Amino acid sequence: MENGWDKYQLLVLNKLEVLETNISRLERNVNDMGIIIEGLKFKAGLLGALSGAIPTSIGLIWLIMKG
Repeated sequence: MENGWDKYQLLVLNKLEVLETNISRLERNVNDMGIIIEGLKFKAGLLGALSGAIPTSIGLIWLIMKG
């Protein structure tokens, strides 16, 4: 073609490939962050359960020893 579309077409295709690569990288990062967040939620729940169990255990031991 004589209107310059051939060179512009190659540029557009190249930019689309770069965008596709970047989007794929972002998707992997988002998935990795989701896995990390799930791990943190599990740890927070476990620590919360332990934090509740310790005072309860102390209270039960105190009641048993008192009574």
